[in-house]
Amino acid sequence: MPQPYRWHAEQNLSKMLAAAKERGRELDGWYIAILCGVAKREALNPHTSEWGFSMKQKRAGYASQRRARMEGRDPAAKARYFLKLARAKRKREKEKTEERANFLQNQRKANERYIERASALLSQGKAPFS
Repeated sequence: MPQPYRWHAEQNLSKMLAAAKERGRELDGWYIAILCGVAKREALNPHTSEWGFSMKQKRAGYASQRRARMEGRDPAAKARYFLKLARAKRKREKEKTEERANFLQNQRKANERYIERASALLSQGKAPFS
C-alpha cells in the first residue's frame, strides 16, 4: 500500500483499537486482523458525504420501524400494500402488451393471406378488387 494510504490506515487502526480497549474488548488476533482489513478499506475507499447521508436514512428507517412496532403496528404493511399495487399494474401492462402483440401478429397474418389471394387472382387474370 502506498505511503499516504498506509499512514491513514495506521491512524484508523489505532483509533479503532483505542475504541475497542475503551469498551473493554479483548484484543484477540482474529479481531485485530478484522480491524486491519477495515482500516485498509477505509484508507483506500474513504466514506463520502453520500455514504453518510444514506446511513442516516437507514438509521431513520430502522427508528421508524421500531416506533411502529412499539405502537403495535406492522411497519411493512404500507410498503406491502403499495408493492402489491405496483405488481398488479406491471401485470396489467404486460398482459396489455401481449394482447397488442397478438393482435398485430394476427393482423399481419390476415394481410399476408389477403396479399396471397390477390396475387393468385392477378395471376389468373382476374381483377382482385372488383
